[in-house]
Amino acid sequence: MKNLVVILALITALPVFANINLDYQDGVYHAILDGKKSGKKIDFVSVEGLETNKNVHNKLKSKFTINTGFFDPQNKKTISYISSKFSGYEDPLTNENLLSNPVLNKNIQKILNRTEFRVLECESGFSYEITPHSTPIKDGCFLLTSAQGGPEIYPELRLEEEFFIVKDKQGNIIRESCSVLHKTARTIIALKDNNIHIFI
Repeated sequence: MKNLVVILALITALPVFANINLDYQDGVYHAILDGKKSGKKIDFVSVEGLETNKNVHNKLKSKFTINTGFFDPQNKKTISYISSKFSGYEDPLTNENLLSNPVLNKNIQKILNRTEFRVLECESGFSYEITPHSTPIKDGCFLLTSAQGGPEIYPELRLEEEFFIVKDKQGNIIRESCSVLHKTARTIIALKDNNIHIFI
């Protein structure tokens, strides 16, 4: 079983940033990937052990590399479903810590159905989705690669539905995962007009 570091790697022989517009403002990088030109060049990759983005970027000779997904900091196993052309399939149900923790186990369906980003090849060309894991693949399409992360933030914020926060009966937040309510280093992927927007 691989320990999990999930990377979105744009692996291409084209010049660096040929399909990527990159902007930086007030501590936030905003990259836009051309959806028509990027489809087959994107892969989510899980690697052995814990590695930096830079190491993985150099090993894969990718043109653009970001970190995504979630792993268990105790045993370093996946908490996210990953489907990769390059490194196969990762399943959070193989993580014994996820299954043996009574609080997590009680909410396992919320965790397993967290939102994921999908790259699809369809009859009409490449398509992308941000959708809960259990959502069926669209007719006429097949999955090339995907990574589960969450929470969904648009068109609705799904913090409770994906077990990132828990509220008591009075509406007070009594549990928070992954510092979702605090400013911290994170990556957000969004879609607009079938282009991929990445905020870091």
